[in-house]
Amino acid sequence: MFHRVIEKLVVGMAVMSGAGFVCLTLLVCTDVLNRNLHLLSMPWTVNAAEFLLYGMTFLGAPWVLLRGGHIVIDLLTQAVPPRWARALGRVSNGLGLFVNLVMLVYAVRALHSSFVEGTMVYRALVFPEWYVFVPAPFAFGCLALIFLSWLISPELQAAGEGQAGV
Repeated sequence: MFHRVIEKLVVGMAVMSGAGFVCLTLLVCTDVLNRNLHLLSMPWTVNAAEFLLYGMTFLGAPWVLLRGGHIVIDLLTQAVPPRWARALGRVSNGLGLFVNLVMLVYAVRALHSSFVEGTMVYRALVFPEWYVFVPAPFAFGCLALIFLSWLISPELQAAGEGQAGV
């Protein structure tokens, strides 16, 4: 049940990331067309593209992890007996959980600090800085939940893993 809730949340974030990719594609195509046909000026497109890439990366990372798409260095786990490989997998998942919880704390602090201070981003686009920090806590929280679910039920990880590293 816990893992299914995580999957639904992660898929929702991946859909938002995909929507960002569609927006980015349309934005770049529109900008190129406008420049070549000398129609209208869109000086904010580079800034919008930067922030879309940032958001898409954070929103898509949990989905990639859940599907086993991240880089796996398995030289050590392939060289040891299966029992040791499982233990190393649990250590790896524990480290992943710990690191993502630390990053979650810092992401929430950065978001809170920016919100409280009312810091603004001044570029071609002007908006509150905390908007930029919103995706990070969701990403780190989801990544931590995925590692936790793999610690609780290691068999779930095997279903989501990609091919072994080369």
